[in-house]
Amino acid sequence: MIPASDDTEWRNPPAGTLLTQCGSAQSLRNVLMYAELRVLVIWMFGRLCAALALLVLLAACGSDDDAAGADGTSTTLSTVTATSAGSPPSDASPTGTVVPSIGTLTSEPTAAASPDSDATPPEEAGNSMEYERLTAWDTTWQALGVMELGPDGRLYVVDAFGNLLTVYDTDGSELGTIEYESSVPPELSLQNDIAIGPDGRLYLLEATAGARVLVYEPDGTLVAEWGGTFPSDPFAEESLFDAQSIAVAPDGHVFIAKLGGRLQKFTSDGEFVTVWDRAGDYLLPAEVYDMDVADGVLYVAAGGYRDDQSVIMMFDFDGNLVAEPIVVGEGDIEGRIFPASLAIGPDGNMFIADPFNREIIVMSPTGDELGRWSLEATEERFPNVEVEVDEAGLVYVADDGRKEIVVYAPEQAD
Repeated sequence: MIPASDDTEWRNPPAGTLLTQCGSAQSLRNVLMYAELRVLVIWMFGRLCAALALLVLLAACGSDDDAAGADGTSTTLSTVTATSAGSPPSDASPTGTVVPSIGTLTSEPTAAASPDSDATPPEEAGNSMEYERLTAWDTTWQALGVMELGPDGRLYVVDAFGNLLTVYDTDGSELGTIEYESSVPPELSLQNDIAIGPDGRLYLLEATAGARVLVYEPDGTLVAEWGGTFPSDPFAEESLFDAQSIAVAPDGHVFIAKLGGRLQKFTSDGEFVTVWDRAGDYLLPAEVYDMDVADGVLYVAAGGYRDDQSVIMMFDFDGNLVAEPIVVGEGDIEGRIFPASLAIGPDGNMFIADPFNREIIVMSPTGDELGRWSLEATEERFPNVEVEVDEAGLVYVADDGRKEIVVYAPEQAD
């Protein structure tokens, strides 16, 4: 889902700030150390400027002396640009070229080990990945909310403006729709999410001020509803206020991520179990964009991490980190990637849809970037983009800017 604006930052400061990462005493020590470091840097910069000024003055005096030779003529010095042996010519084609028409993914070039080196290259080193565009089909949604791939192999797409959930077969056939009444006007109901339980039930999160969860049977019958009214205590542990994303574990437990770095756990019937805002030494990031469940792991894609970075965190279903947080790579917008949608492939690779940079990024389970491809341009500014991956490795990209779902198939480059 599209990241929310930062207007709640005054209430829920990003987890990357000193005061949220440390205790007050430790924060004070960090602030003092930071101040001392700034003074040292400023002093060193001043000395460097003075030295450069002196060098410029000496060079000017020297050039005046050299300008007049013994015979009164001026001497002209020619500049020669040196090129290291083995350097490519200036017009050489760059490596890692992206071919937008077929969504080519390439690994970053890696230095070849010398023949006598004992180093063992990473498993992915030297490999490139390509995703060929297979097909696409037009859609009728007014505003793409979210897309989820169910265990039945069907795609469930929420039209946020139309208050409509449409079910597609993976060949683009429309199989049915579920209409629901929003608790707020359509223009305020864009923060929706959907998850599908092991029994096929649909959990639709309407993330508004009066957030609620609607539970449907696979045939579209509404069987339960949680929340839906503005809570008397919005910040109570069980409150759905500021809910952002929803996921369902194989055992039926429901996880809801909230703005400000809180993760709730409910039973499949909506009974509150617990909430946590940290895992070990790590505070949860301030803003969660999307979650996914695979192989007993809850994946959380979030922003507002240290230095406002985007990150993927991996938990077990009791809130314990199972691996170090993975900071995702860089993008053209603000220098970072916005993981608005996250899907885990059958091989454990992570697929990220970034609507701001209009890219699909693929990362290994350990966080190595395997490649990325750009989506076709659109006149709409930052339209939502969702990504899902099926068991065969096919990638489904829903693009609100082009009102279509595109299917990509993986290929292993020669």
